[in-house]
Amino acid sequence: MFNTDAYEIDCDTPNLAIGYTRLEGESQPRNNLYIHVVKGGPAGGGFSTVEDLLRFDIALRDSRLLGPNYAQLLLSRKVPLLDSNVLCGRGFFERQFKNERIIGHDGAFPGISSELRMYMETGYTIAVMANYDPPISEQIANWIEERILPDQN
Repeated sequence: MFNTDAYEIDCDTPNLAIGYTRLEGESQPRNNLYIHVVKGGPAGGGFSTVEDLLRFDIALRDSRLLGPNYAQLLLSRKVPLLDSNVLCGRGFFERQFKNERIIGHDGAFPGISSELRMYMETGYTIAVMANYDPPISEQIANWIEERILPDQN
């Protein structure tokens, strides 16, 4: 991974996209530069690229990021969320859709959102990053997912 890190808001980060958000009650979007969290913080404290997310996915599945036993443990069954068909644990969500086991992680902050989905049966990966308010990356990933997975018959 070459373009993934936690950035400092007072330093220039080359090629960093500016996020745009509509604050409550405002009609025009504005940049999110003055509402960012501190370095390493959750919800917007880091940056990456779709290429790096794909590299992460491949390294995890090929047991190059972690050994086979640890990769298996990381990707194994999780705890159900309340009133949901989504499982969660060890930093990942897991769900079933059209006979496909999907494992991933998302992130969001005003003006930015991302979605990583690893399709464990077909080997597909969806990585979406957006510089606009959530849930835009989730909506785009859902749109792609509907088209890559065959209907159940």
